[in-house]
Amino acid sequence: TNEQNSLDALDELLSARLISEVRNETRPYNISHDRIREVVYGRISEARREVFHRRALTALTELKAPSAELAHHALSAQEWGGAFQHSLNAGDEAMRLYEVKTAVGHYETARTLLSESKAEVDTVTCQHLYLQLGKAQELEFHHREALTIYEEMQTQASTRDSREMELASLVARCVLLP
Repeated sequence: TNEQNSLDALDELLSARLISEVRNETRPYNISHDRIREVVYGRISEARREVFHRRALTALTELKAPSAELAHHALSAQEWGGAFQHSLNAGDEAMRLYEVKTAVGHYETARTLLSESKAEVDTVTCQHLYLQLGKAQELEFHHREALTIYEEMQTQASTRDSREMELASLVARCVLLP
């Protein structure tokens, strides 16, 4: 049977120490070495990788995994809307933990998806992204980058015909400039 074949293959991997059992309900097995993971990952087709990442995204969403992990799988599965939202959420989670550099990385991923028109985003969410990214850049003392973010927010506001977003951009720039 398929189940027996799977168990036999699992036993072979365990006895060869290519994977190890761990006491964790969500992830009962671990690949023994990063290099093994790289080789296996490199040998499967792009289509198969996307399917695996999509399955992982579904399972990890049900387990309420951290947004950073969900963002990784959504990006790899080319689920752009989910990748945007999980990246934004991961940025917010990192900011709450004062992990500002990490937050910037997640916000930049969301910003790239937005700028490449891979994700449809409402104006409120768009404004939130730009304000948070600008704030994170300010906290890193990257004032020129923050100013660029707020100017881009102004452009988005004009495109979206949003007076509220335009005002938020102007206020952020005024506060930033001496």
